Formats: sequence, structure tokens, C-alpha cells
Amino acid sequence: MLKRIGKQALTTGAYIASDMLGGKKFNESAQARVRQGINSFLPPNEDVSEQTGSGRRRRAVKRKRITKRRKNSKRARDIFQ
Repeated sequence: MLKRIGKQALTTGAYIASDMLGGKKFNESAQARVRQGINSFLPPNEDVSEQTGSGRRRRAVKRKRITKRRKNSKRARDIFQ
């Protein structure tokens, strides 16, 4: 499996390099050729959708607990205390 992935990565890289020599920008060529390489690597299923996005996950926001402050009021001391 790893051999097959490596070979596919090398051929995709070669295609990207040839596109760049032809005058295409790296980003455009890489997006098109990587999709093409993945589609040729995976078995042809019609229910597999193309995914988009950067893939970064959002960091969970920690919520602070709000505590009510007690009022420091001096009470009159009880004589029986």
C-alpha cells in the first residue's frame, strides 16, 4: 500500500513540475493534479464526494465561570455568639 501511494505521489509531483514548466502557477496545478491523483488512486465510487476546505480544526473555546461576589457587609454581632 505504501509503495503504491509513493508511486502515485511521484507521478503527481512530476505532473505538477511539468505544468509549472508550462507556465502554470503552483497552486493551480497542485490543486488540479492532486485531485486527479486521488481520483485515480481511489476505486471509482459514485458516492464519494470531493471535499473542500483547509482542513484546520477550530480550537474549542473555554468558557469562564461567572461567580457572584458576596457583599462584605459587617453584621452587628449577636450578643449570644
